[in-house]
Amino acid sequence: MDWQPFDHAGWRLAVPEVGPVEATLDLAAIDSGTRAHLRWRVPEDRELDPDLVERLVAEKTSALQRLARLLERGLATAARKEDPE
Repeated sequence: MDWQPFDHAGWRLAVPEVGPVEATLDLAAIDSGTRAHLRWRVPEDRELDPDLVERLVAEKTSALQRLARLLERGLATAARKEDPE
């Protein structure tokens, strides 16, 4: 894993129906928090079925949205604990 705090994290993984993938999660500060952009790179000699790519994008988008909701709940809980009324 390549970890550059506050910039990006990169790793290699094997994806079913795809094979080896190099993934990078880029992080960027925005007014409302942090924007995450996930990039995948497959070997240049590998051609992927467009339907498979569409399905994988939908799956990863959904997973990142679930993660964002969990983090938002966790941050809200932590804020309530720090600010007792």
